[in-house]
Amino acid sequence: MGFHFSLEGLLRLRAALEQVEERALSRLRVEERLLEQEIEQMAALRMRQTSQRVAAVPGGSLTGADLQFAGFLEARLALEEEKMQQRLREKREETQRQVNVFSAVRRRREAIEALRDRERAAYREAEQQREQRGLDELFLLQLLRGRGRQPRG
Repeated sequence: MGFHFSLEGLLRLRAALEQVEERALSRLRVEERLLEQEIEQMAALRMRQTSQRVAAVPGGSLTGADLQFAGFLEARLALEEEKMQQRLREKREETQRQVNVFSAVRRRREAIEALRDRERAAYREAEQQREQRGLDELFLLQLLRGRGRQPRG
């Protein structure tokens, strides 16, 4: 009879839960990276806007209305970037919470696996002891049979 772990169903359930939590964590990390990219793009846009405005001022090609609009646009972009930064901070907090959930689920699965491994090792040791006892008995039987055939002198 081979080794049978009575909690194998629970171990499979824990492994499946771990996969669900790992996928959730991966999704959050992707969302976090997308937010970071959006923030970088927003910063690059603000930088281009500022560079264009500064480049146009010496030539006098901008009117007061243009400068006022550029200032308004700069303020609006800064506000949007700050909102994005706030969303990123919230996403990072959510990701950290998910890391904690995932870690807890993984530890629970690993605990069941460790129990299975200990039980398997104990089973193998007991199996080896049974085999050794069988070999010892066989040896003793052969030894006793061998003595019974020899003349006593």
